[in-house]
Amino acid sequence: MAARRREVSKAYFVGVRHSWQCLPHPEGTDEERERASREFAELSEEAMEQQLRREAERLQLHEILKPAIPDPKTGLRAITPEELAAFDTFLRNAMHRCGIKEILEEACGPPHVRIAALGQELGLDHHYCEISKEEREKRGIKTKEQREQYWLSVLRATVRQFPLLVICGADHVDSFGGLLRVSGYETETLVADYETTIF
Repeated sequence: MAARRREVSKAYFVGVRHSWQCLPHPEGTDEERERASREFAELSEEAMEQQLRREAERLQLHEILKPAIPDPKTGLRAITPEELAAFDTFLRNAMHRCGIKEILEEACGPPHVRIAALGQELGLDHHYCEISKEEREKRGIKTKEQREQYWLSVLRATVRQFPLLVICGADHVDSFGGLLRVSGYETETLVADYETTIF
């Protein structure tokens, strides 16, 4: 009787900078902008001042969250819609080619929702494996190694099907991949830093 082959739990890695995990900020339609202008014109002077202060705070947050990359030719610039579409296509093709069943992502939720949305579109289970800085402080997680150990615990607790796609910071691909290998998983890096493929 031939021995049954052991099923290998394999993880495919894609390294990114976190701006690739965000969706572009919606700018709104012409009708929405016109309605906002009318409403703004009807405000009292005090209410107008408060609204301007809130809008300034929102715009500052928008600039922080806007997907951007350090272009070696032009400096920091927004990721173009075409580049984001190409990234989505790259991920769809990789998931199809590798037979991906689930996704593990180094993020803890908004604004990092691009990969989760793609997983939902493709009918794949998606798991965030990171926690906020505040939660890390509460748990005494201070080092890169401790963070990656936590991600491994999330993987073990949530992932049920392989092959798995792991989306993580480019600076974690080698170390987290190594941790998975010593923990009994097989790994393959599809791209260590996606951004380097467009320059």
